Amino acid sequence: MSEILTILLFLIAYYFIIFKKERASVTTFLIGLIIGLLKIGNIKIENASQFIDFNTISLLLGMMIIVSILKRTGFFQFIAVKIVKISKSDIHKLLFLIYSIIFLFSAFLDNVTTIILFTPIILLISDSIDINPEPVMFLAIISSNIGGLSTIIGDPPNILIGSAAKISFIQFIQNMFLPSLISFIIIVFIVIKKIKFPKNINEKLKEFIEIDPNSLITNKSLMFKSLLTFIIVIIGFVLHEYVDYELSLIALTGAAFLLILSNENFETISRDIEWDTIFFFIGLFSITYALEVIGITDFIAKSLINANISKTFLSTLLFIISFFMSGFVGAVPSTMILIPVVEKLILNNLSFNLWWAIALGAGLGGNLTPIGAASNIVGLSLLEKHQNKHINFFGYMKKVILPLTFTFFTAIIYLVLKEYFSKG
Repeated sequence: MSEILTILLFLIAYYFIIFKKERASVTTFLIGLIIGLLKIGNIKIENASQFIDFNTISLLLGMMIIVSILKRTGFFQFIAVKIVKISKSDIHKLLFLIYSIIFLFSAFLDNVTTIILFTPIILLISDSIDINPEPVMFLAIISSNIGGLSTIIGDPPNILIGSAAKISFIQFIQNMFLPSLISFIIIVFIVIKKIKFPKNINEKLKEFIEIDPNSLITNKSLMFKSLLTFIIVIIGFVLHEYVDYELSLIALTGAAFLLILSNENFETISRDIEWDTIFFFIGLFSITYALEVIGITDFIAKSLINANISKTFLSTLLFIISFFMSGFVGAVPSTMILIPVVEKLILNNLSFNLWWAIALGAGLGGNLTPIGAASNIVGLSLLEKHQNKHINFFGYMKKVILPLTFTFFTAIIYLVLKEYFSKG
């Protein structure tokens, strides 16, 4: 009975996510509470840490506070003008430069942090040169997710996989950087070519370039304090596994410290917090945990083991499963479901390359829908707030499906070749 109820509640949640997005966060959070009331999977407030990733939620909250204060100083307007000047008013060079920076930042920072940092810059440039911010923002989100795929610290699914498989930092880069880079180049080339720019776009950029970037800084002292705090937080992120501090603790400490320095308080800064996003995550974590409890993991593992298929085909199949699960269920919960599956498969003497299959599936498949990755949810939420316009679930998919199709088959070719050379 609990299995039927969990699947039914899951379908109700996804109905609102797809068709009633304006009520999705409240509905998803409510369904998460209902799962607790029905005692599915022993979900209780007292053991919430077992099924809710508070590290992700707290990290998100801390970075939102830091970026909100930094935004008030005019720093992002300053950076936007600087990037335009470096590109010499060429829109294609400008966008490629922005996306390349996002790709590299996401390899070493949390994707959500990168999107929070660059969204104000992207929206400011889009407004200034009068272009539709949606395709520009979509590509920024995809660039962030693919950049995060390239290193073990770049994305939460990578951290989960690296921990479970005992994969080193260097080993992860050696296996994932190349397919990440190829996917990034393919997607950027396709999407930039499809964006419709006004004929006088470069002239508008020349007007933009005439602005003195220093004149855009509204509070120089606070900007330096904010940047110093931000840099210390980033250093903390890089060193967190050596000093044994959670990313969330580092981010929240930096946020609280910056609130003191800026003379702000939680009440005033709360207006810039995306509360819908935070409560949406809490509800979604509860739902996906319930799906795991009712036996999804065991069912997938047993089915694959009993299928008696070749290692190459199994690697491809697991990538496809990870790709679509990450798109429609979410990259983090899907990876959490698939990790024990891969562990059981490898215990049955199957290929170690299965780890790379689910990593690629999570990193690329997370781009498929607005809810595939945390950066999608946050980036699209900021975009909707900026233009006061709802972004349709299928409308987003329609825009990204073509470039993702190319990277989908690129990943399959990479996995087939990897399995072939592993045999050799």
